[in-house]
Amino acid sequence: MRRFLRKPLALLVAGASFFGLAAGNADAEMIYSKSQRFRIPFQFDSGELKRIGAKEVRLYVSRDQEQWTVAETVPLTESRFLFEAPEEGEYWFSVKSRLPRGDDYPPGPHQASLHVKVDVTPPQLELDLREVEPGRVRLSWQASDASLDLSTLQLEFMEPGTNLWQPVAIRSQDRGQTSWTTESAGTIQVRGRVGDLAGNQVLSNTELVLEGPPDRSNERPDVGKPVANNEAMPLFDDSRKNSNPIRIESLPITAPVKSVPLATSSMSTPAPASPGNQTTEPAGGTPLRNGVRYLNSLKFRMAYNLQEVGPSGVSQVNLYITENQGSQWFHYGTDPDKTSPMEVSVPNDGEYGLSFRVTNGVGRSPVPPQPGDAPEITIVVDRKPPAAKLHPVRYTDQPELNRVILSWTVQDAHLAERPIALFYSTSPAGPWTPIQDWSPSQGQMNWTVPGNVESFHVRLDARDQAGNLTQVISETPFLMDRAQPRAQVTEIESVHSSHQ
Repeated sequence: MRRFLRKPLALLVAGASFFGLAAGNADAEMIYSKSQRFRIPFQFDSGELKRIGAKEVRLYVSRDQEQWTVAETVPLTESRFLFEAPEEGEYWFSVKSRLPRGDDYPPGPHQASLHVKVDVTPPQLELDLREVEPGRVRLSWQASDASLDLSTLQLEFMEPGTNLWQPVAIRSQDRGQTSWTTESAGTIQVRGRVGDLAGNQVLSNTELVLEGPPDRSNERPDVGKPVANNEAMPLFDDSRKNSNPIRIESLPITAPVKSVPLATSSMSTPAPASPGNQTTEPAGGTPLRNGVRYLNSLKFRMAYNLQEVGPSGVSQVNLYITENQGSQWFHYGTDPDKTSPMEVSVPNDGEYGLSFRVTNGVGRSPVPPQPGDAPEITIVVDRKPPAAKLHPVRYTDQPELNRVILSWTVQDAHLAERPIALFYSTSPAGPWTPIQDWSPSQGQMNWTVPGNVESFHVRLDARDQAGNLTQVISETPFLMDRAQPRAQVTEIESVHSSHQ
């Protein structure tokens, strides 16, 4: 494990029995510094140094662990060295005490007790944003540094006409690309940042002017044409049921599934559609239950199978839609290529029933869905994320055991079966460590805080069946302060009125 120089460190100066922190210079722990000038604290055994008569302490430095030079000499009244590196690179340090006769103690070769890499140069981050087709953009990135810390890589985008930065969901890699669709025209902006192990950071940004996606208004249902008496459709009294049954296999969506943002917030924030995290899984990641599918997109694809096709083949695949559970049906449209899947677009959130009817090559067709007919499948379009709120963290009645109570409120018409996940971090920017994976929402839980955590932020993720996600991050950290203050009387003094 590597450390930053700003974390505590100490060199031991004493007898050979416990001199140095690393027995063997090749194993000395590397610490990164983004400054060429830093202090090195040290400790010593005063009894041991008094026994050998030492009067001062020396700091030795080496660039190759073979040639050692004196970097600084200080009296025993000091407790730290001040070192300034002439340039970037690796430095090994050794400490010895100085005896009255002029030789070093302990005698023998130097043992590197500290290994520091000085790195003052920030990483490089290149972003390339392009429109690959109307309404679709592609982002490429490349980060480079000899000590790159990929855990700090973050990419965010801002849609045209908004002021909300949204995360780009990517793998933590030094280079890659992702793409996503946008429904807006105007300037889309992308920004990113990454750091190195020394703590140097670089910020990069780019933007692109979009003309907007092609007009898809003709893909929406024509709700002005009920089909209960549609003369354009050939009717057969003996074929009320579909003579070529359709089996709906899945409903992949073209819009990305919602994902957890990288940016932080102290408010309840819906996690946006995440570029680079597109999927062909069922919408919202939920299985088909009782013929109902939950989606978080107005546009989706329906896959279907054509069965019992005769020698004349298929001339039409028609789709019908209802917005009131079959009380009234409308002809949505015909699949132009008669090949699965078929793209469907609906105008608003809500519940939609869908059924196919297939016409064979000689014009034989089943009756369209009639009022009262149940749909083959029901779609619930829900783009509204859950409403979520984190309540203040509080101690249980056993604070000495590091036990705290986490509580929250979550509301949504279509919550997932396991809608809640909890995380903690010592910083509101992360990285985040799981407290509880996706689970039923009980409203609160008791949690034992790890012993090495002195303060922490809490993050609540809440999801619904359509895949919408809301993330809430506590605005202020909770301090693990188990002290119980008390007051003690130290003196009592009489106060006399000036009139007495």
